[in-house]
Amino acid sequence: MGNLPTQLENIALAQEAAQDSEHHLNHCIAVAKNDGYSWGEIGSVLGVSRQAAAQKYSKIIQEIAPMHFSEGTQAHLINTAKAVLHRIGEQEWEKVHSYFSFTAKRGLSKKKLAEVWQEVLEGCGDFQRVDSLNLHAPNPHEFKVFSATIKVPNNSIFAIADFTLEHTDGKPVGQIAFNSRRKVIGFIIYLNDSAEFPW
Repeated sequence: MGNLPTQLENIALAQEAAQDSEHHLNHCIAVAKNDGYSWGEIGSVLGVSRQAAAQKYSKIIQEIAPMHFSEGTQAHLINTAKAVLHRIGEQEWEKVHSYFSFTAKRGLSKKKLAEVWQEVLEGCGDFQRVDSLNLHAPNPHEFKVFSATIKVPNNSIFAIADFTLEHTDGKPVGQIAFNSRRKVIGFIIYLNDSAEFPW
């Protein structure tokens, strides 16, 4: 999206926030249904009838089972995480950014990505490969880490990929956070796995 005028940036940011809020609402409704609340109780909180709540949300919550990823979603997110990490290893910043949400692009510019990666290369040597990658639903500690370090709202994190990279002189570790639209909304990397991790 490049250098949008401020008004257009605000529209893009507001749209992204609205989509994240909608996902959070859907997730909260799915959790409530999973915990045994009725459509009448949920409708009452939403200010609509039981029928209206069930009609609007019953299909949606089946698609976003709480803390569960379909095989297709899991495969897509793992492949995206691998692609992001390989593009970072190749220092293809434009391609890396193509996986990022609008907000993440603003918060983690191509220049900043290059600077951080240079620190990793200086501390760990040349990138060799992705050593391990694990996808999971976020936990409260990870929400706090992403919120504090890169200002990602808690309700926007859908999944997190933990990774370990293999370099010639070390094994940096980190996490990639995804929103429900499968866009990268956060990226954290540490130079080695001996650090005291917050997660």
